[in-house]
Amino acid sequence: MPLHPLLVHFAVVFVILAALGQIGAVLVPRVRHWLGWVQPAFSAVTSLTVLLTARAGDELLSTHLGHADQDHQAALTHAGWGETLTAWVLVFLVLVVAFWLVASTKIGPERLRHPVVKWVIGGLSVAVSAVLLFLVFMTGDTGAASVWGQ
Repeated sequence: MPLHPLLVHFAVVFVILAALGQIGAVLVPRVRHWLGWVQPAFSAVTSLTVLLTARAGDELLSTHLGHADQDHQAALTHAGWGETLTAWVLVFLVLVVAFWLVASTKIGPERLRHPVVKWVIGGLSVAVSAVLLFLVFMTGDTGAASVWGQ
């Protein structure tokens, strides 16, 4: 049995939880304190899950589908959204770790922990969180369309 249909459910839930967690961590200091190091660690697990899911999807695409039919075109559209999601989840991970370092730790020079730096990185991470929520929706929608039809 292909792994992609199983892994995709973990990836969807993890992306949504990580994105919402980051939005909360940036906007509500109490949430940031409560999540602590769990937010960057969970974001790393989320990124790994998305990477594994994309790889399993690539294997499924190459081994189980024809190359000229409409179903294959729908699967290619889904794969394109999945590749985009994979790239953005890595950008998200970098921003989450950077935000955690500047907002929750004493690591690095004081100037990097300046409130302006914290809010710029935080704002970027919130924007990327919104992008991830959109991308996970589009990837899932096109994936469902490729399996269940238009």
